Amino acid sequence: RYQQVLEDSTDHTSLIENETSCFGCDHAAIGAFLVESWRLPPLLVNTVNNSHCINKPEQGNEIEQFQNCIALSGPITDFWIDDNQADCENIAAAAKNLGLNDQQFEAVIDKVLQELPELSSLFEIELIDSSEIEAIQQKSKEALMIRELHSNMKQSQQNEQVERIERRSRNLEEVARRDGLTGLYNRSHLDEVLKMEFDSARKHGTPLSITFIDIDLFKPINDSHGHQVGDEVIKILAQHMERQKRSTDIVARYGGDEFMLVMPGCDSSEASTVAQRILDSLRTAPIDLDDGLHLKISASIGISTQGIDYNYPKVEYLIKAADVALYNAKQQGRDRVCIYSNQRNDSVNKPTAN
Repeated sequence: RYQQVLEDSTDHTSLIENETSCFGCDHAAIGAFLVESWRLPPLLVNTVNNSHCINKPEQGNEIEQFQNCIALSGPITDFWIDDNQADCENIAAAAKNLGLNDQQFEAVIDKVLQELPELSSLFEIELIDSSEIEAIQQKSKEALMIRELHSNMKQSQQNEQVERIERRSRNLEEVARRDGLTGLYNRSHLDEVLKMEFDSARKHGTPLSITFIDIDLFKPINDSHGHQVGDEVIKILAQHMERQKRSTDIVARYGGDEFMLVMPGCDSSEASTVAQRILDSLRTAPIDLDDGLHLKISASIGISTQGIDYNYPKVEYLIKAADVALYNAKQQGRDRVCIYSNQRNDSVNKPTAN
């Protein structure tokens, strides 16, 4: 029943109306009931229950001010998700009820973003990376700019300015997809691309290869030469991958010193050729250190392929197979390519590689 409520709701306001019509209450009331059952303070119970209400608080009433701050997070989130101009107007009106003008509201957003890394450490959770924080910060500023343009400029001037800002917003979205150190695509964008390419390969019966690439002995490099040299090694591998990949391949930083190539329409043999080119180019590109020494770097590569010889039911199994192949490359002496092999009667949950 709730799935139907979601499908019939076009925005947050209609969602609340449909919830109330169907169930006699909305999600804020359910949230308050849960918070109260967990024996959290009444202040939090009331705040959750009133999280859709933003009223101008009485002078000096800190409880109402606190509740309004929580309620304001709702339209901010709606705007970030849907990029709707009406949401921007709701945010501005709500901020005024808190006594904040545009500049003050922008300062609050900046402060919250600056405190995100500290909050991440305090609660031991992984938040978004710095490039995404910067994208959010820029988007909040641009939202205010768009609102000012709609209010103060003539239609012709406004359209020109809005178009320029929207172009910049699209550029910022591209920045948010990129890894800050290497400029490659980041993990979140990789997950989207990989799922899309996997679904396409299964639908059309075309091959799809992925390669896991991991720098050999990266921790000793960091420990012996410092993180700056470690970062330089990561950037050099990223550059070699960009140069050696096919034009249709997608290269991304998977995490730490590990990378992935997504290779649509590519069988294991062609994927191996590309992978070998990457290793060969790395061998000819040592890093010059400050003490006059040269640091040679190498990598290990594991490959798995969807289609032709084997069809994986889920993209997670394809990833696991490439990871096992990478592990075998490490075990066999590093600086090499291993291709995952799975017989049709093998369990995809227990892959082996050769």
